[in-house]
Amino acid sequence: SILSTPKRLSSFSSIRRVSMDSSTKLFKRASSLSEKSNRIFVCINRIERHKQHDLVIKAYLRAFEKAAVFPDLIIAGVINARNANDVAYYEELVALAKNSNLSQHIDIKLSICDKERTTLMHKALCVLCPSASDNFDVMLLEALSMGVPALAHKNGGLAEIVEDGKTGFLMDSEVKDWSRKMRIV
Repeated sequence: SILSTPKRLSSFSSIRRVSMDSSTKLFKRASSLSEKSNRIFVCINRIERHKQHDLVIKAYLRAFEKAAVFPDLIIAGVINARNANDVAYYEELVALAKNSNLSQHIDIKLSICDKERTTLMHKALCVLCPSASDNFDVMLLEALSMGVPALAHKNGGLAEIVEDGKTGFLMDSEVKDWSRKMRIV
């Protein structure tokens, strides 16, 4: 892999961005479709409506509802139990996943330890960062440093971390776009 420092993060010498080798197929991390079934999509972030976890679930369902073999989806994060809006959103996410034909392949975890987060990253086909309002995401930097590509929203600072078409894909909040990219990683 080739390491290069992101433009806005150049003052942080320990933070690096991993570029995929152009001689390999973009994001080819599993050699066959059957290997993808042992891999996962990972979205780790606070459970809040503006983080758009529902976009990830809807795109996943659209991408794999008719597929024979597909990776699991893991959404992990913390929730502010004192915030009624966050609790309601979490319940919506659980219902969305539970009422789908892929419910056994979607896991929404509240609070994971560092070791579990690292394990999830190692198993990830890619990380999902759907928030249109985030300017910085440590989890995204960790994933890219491990060579894990990302699907991220093109608004905010994430567009300065992810190189579209090289270390991941940048998109709007369109389910069809996220779904299409999920199928190709």
